[in-house]
Amino acid sequence: TLAGDALQTLAFEIVARAAAPHPYPAAQLVTELARAAGSQGVIGGQVEDISLADSDKPTAETLSYVHLHKTADLFRASVRMGAIAAGATDAQLEALTAYAVNVGLAFQIVDDILDEQEAGAPGAETGEARDGVSCVDVHGRDKARTMAEANICLARQAIEGRPDITGGALLAIADMLKDRKA
Repeated sequence: TLAGDALQTLAFEIVARAAAPHPYPAAQLVTELARAAGSQGVIGGQVEDISLADSDKPTAETLSYVHLHKTADLFRASVRMGAIAAGATDAQLEALTAYAVNVGLAFQIVDDILDEQEAGAPGAETGEARDGVSCVDVHGRDKARTMAEANICLARQAIEGRPDITGGALLAIADMLKDRKA
């Protein structure tokens, strides 16, 4: 826990050294990181995830909140911070934010599917508790796969065909999620 605390503090120290370019406020990069890491972001998602473990019947809404705040917020912050540092326009930032949120959600859903497959693989120990509740637990494997594919499609749509965004690498990341094995 202390190592994690130290690394998080170091991240803020490093980001605080870089001022965002005009027209953004100088502290915009720190603000993005704080939103993603704080009580309305990863920490809030983790708290809700812990509460799901004690729940008899987790809801799709609660699971969606956890995925949005534990995983997608990190993707969102990473992409937004890069775009802000590069001086993105409001329209570019909006498109890249939509891309990042959908890639983050797809990543988490695919992760849940892979965890479920690993737990059911021959030779896997049974009865071993997984961390939290997964999309497969709530929706089933087929619907989870459909949800991941829909998020990948939305991510691609957010940046495809935009001459103001050079998104080749970003599109490749979204596509990689379809065939992710680990």
